[in-house]
Amino acid sequence: MRTIDKHFDIAVSELTEWTPTRTKIHIPKDNTEELVSLPEQYIEIFATQVQKEMRGIKFGVKANGSYQHKKFVYMEGYPYTMGYLHYGDPRENAEQKVNHFCVSAPTIMNEKYADYNSNYAMKMSVNLNQGVKNAKRYLQPVPWGVVAHKNFRDVRHAFNNVRNSFQDDFELSMGELGMKNKTLAPELANLIENGHVFLDKDLQDKVVDMVAKRKLYQEDKQKRCDLYFVYAYIKWGKETYIVIEIDDAQVIASPDWKTMQHTEYDADTLPEQLKGRVMSLNVLEQDTFVDGVGYKVGDNMFYVSR
Repeated sequence: MRTIDKHFDIAVSELTEWTPTRTKIHIPKDNTEELVSLPEQYIEIFATQVQKEMRGIKFGVKANGSYQHKKFVYMEGYPYTMGYLHYGDPRENAEQKVNHFCVSAPTIMNEKYADYNSNYAMKMSVNLNQGVKNAKRYLQPVPWGVVAHKNFRDVRHAFNNVRNSFQDDFELSMGELGMKNKTLAPELANLIENGHVFLDKDLQDKVVDMVAKRKLYQEDKQKRCDLYFVYAYIKWGKETYIVIEIDDAQVIASPDWKTMQHTEYDADTLPEQLKGRVMSLNVLEQDTFVDGVGYKVGDNMFYVSR
């Protein structure tokens, strides 16, 4: 699934709900000046018709006031929008301005445009009914695997930072001994493990410290970034948890996140280990990582260590 448009990563929490109020409007059959001059009225009737055909969807606009002409489409419970509607003429180098009913979504591949062009992920039509059909076809909830992938890079970065700290501590302890490479480290470790004591106490302390930090570093290198992605929300009045198992080796092999399978739990069926770690992470600030526990994204979204 392509995400060439930055607005496909809009979280529902970034929106203020927008409700279309206009239900009737005269739509001329030809592309007259009237069609060009009433964009706000036409986006309202467009959104109204789409909502009639797609039960359960809602609309929102960015809470910070930007891009108010884009009416983002989402479903209750899903953390990210499905795309957005807008009314205008996004064509490039058009000889005459003609407004269109436009649908933008990551499921669209409009090959009239290059894949780096935002219009590549857009379907446009001067016909309202066709615009509604485009919305029904292309506006789909983001697959849960894709949701899990959105913040995985941040989790991986936080995980690697902790791993790097063990390496840094080990290398710093080698520096205290004037060692420029690791080749002597196992020999000194062997001496200490066999009870050797250096006559110089300061040297003894530094070697013991280096050996201990080398051991921690070697043990830490075996850790893998195996996680559970967990998203919690209320569904039909009940606590619901979407869980995806993320295997480190699988991620390195470049998986297709769209097809990742998820499991749905409620408060009674969620495994106790997951429940405990989610509760621990939930009290933290967002974008916080705790080694061995997990990462809190925010908006009831977590990556739990396995």
